[in-house]
Parts: sequence; structure tokens; C-alpha cells
Amino acid sequence: MMLNFFRSFPLVSYTIDEDKNDRIIMVDYNRQVKAYIENLDNSLAYQYFDIKDGSRPDQVSTLLYQTPNYFWTFFAINPGLSPGLSAWPKSQSELENYVDEKYPRVSLTSISISDSNAVSHHLYNKNFQVGETVVGVISGASGTIDQIDSMMNRLLLTNVEGTFINEGIIGQTSGSTLPSVTNSYKVVVQFEKDAAHHYVNSSGDEQHMLRFFEGENLIPVSNFEYEDQVNDSRTRIKIINPGLIDQFSTQYKKLINDGNLVNS
Repeated sequence: MMLNFFRSFPLVSYTIDEDKNDRIIMVDYNRQVKAYIENLDNSLAYQYFDIKDGSRPDQVSTLLYQTPNYFWTFFAINPGLSPGLSAWPKSQSELENYVDEKYPRVSLTSISISDSNAVSHHLYNKNFQVGETVVGVISGASGTIDQIDSMMNRLLLTNVEGTFINEGIIGQTSGSTLPSVTNSYKVVVQFEKDAAHHYVNSSGDEQHMLRFFEGENLIPVSNFEYEDQVNDSRTRIKIINPGLIDQFSTQYKKLINDGNLVNS
């Protein structure tokens, strides 16, 4: 169906290699219509629709317009869907698989327990190296540093062997350490998807992680919760009212080929 829609787009000659004068003819996917959407932007033209869990664009189009062929209008009039199908809300099972793939590592976060001004446990004061092995001082568990996230004061590990606990760690190449659990600091070990994406206060305002300490009673929003919130925010979309959908489709495709365009 997507290919059928793009048949309405004009073709463009594209240079592959200027030295060889190699050119191909391809669909001009980069065009966007500066159409008469503003003129339709009123209560008669639009309404809002809540996408049910797992519903595909073609299924929503069929439900609304008795044909799957108007699925592309959702992407045309909703800026949040402009990236394409990757921005369409995921089903719960799709979201869980997506989060597992995006956040597959083990997270070690150094947190101040009692003093937001302490900096000795901040990673920007350390010399950990991406690719080096770190070892837990109590458990003896080990892992390879895949990423150093200084803003969240966190090391992200792959190739983990054994089970890290909330303990100090030592870098086997750099010799750098994160402090063991004391009255001042602790290292929190989590799966990456469960680690904090950010923190919020009681008013829901995001707080700077490096000045976080437990005594402030800030609320962690995990990577999974963040992705779930983003996904949920995409479930309500603007749609063209069924009585105007044929007119909108015809005019949209006409404007694509008439040249009343802006570049994306």
C-alpha cells in the first residue's frame, strides 16, 4: 500500500557519481506538501482518534474510511508521525521487545546517599575506559564497559559474568574505582531497562542527575517507563473527518505534482 501511495510522487534525477555522470531516476521521497491543510484546520475537518493497542495504520484506515488506502493521511497530518512507521504506537508486546533490544546492558549507577554537593563519586573525576573490564570488589563479578554515561553517573556493561551487587568496582586497566557502599555513596546495579532515564520531583519537573541524592526523595522514571510514556503519547492522533477524506486525498496528491511544495 505504501508503494501505491508513492506512485503519486514525481520522479527526480539523482546523480550517483559526477565523474562518471552516473544518474538514476527515483521517486522524490523528500517532498512534503505545503498544502491547504491550514484551510482545513477547523472542527469540521479534523477529529481525534485513540489508537487501540496493536492496531496497524491500515486497520485504522479501514475502520474509519472503509478502506486501508488512506493510512498515509495519518502520517501526513500528524507531525509526531513524520518519521514513518517507526513512530506508530507499538503494541505492549512490541514495546517490551523494543525496550529489551534498545536497553540490553547492565547498569552500574553511583549515587550519593546524603550529600548533593559531593563530587568524588562522579564519573567525570574518574579515568574509566570504554572497553576495559571492571570487577566487583565483593562479588568478583566482571563486565566490559560499553558506555560511560557521565550525565547519569553510570557505567553500562556488556559481557557480564557473575552477579554484581550494590558494591564498589575497580577498573582492571585504568585502576579507577567507584566507592563501595558507605554512609555517603552506593553503587546501584540494575538491568539497563530498569535504570533511571531521569528523575522528577513531586511536581513532575525533571531534575539534574548529578545533583541527585536519595534524601531529596526524587522519583526515578526508568528507561522502560520513559519509552512507555513516549509510546502512550502517540496513541491519540488527528484524523481527517470521513466526509472530507476523498477531497483531502485528491488535493494532496494534486499539490504534490503541481509544485506547491516545501523541502523537508
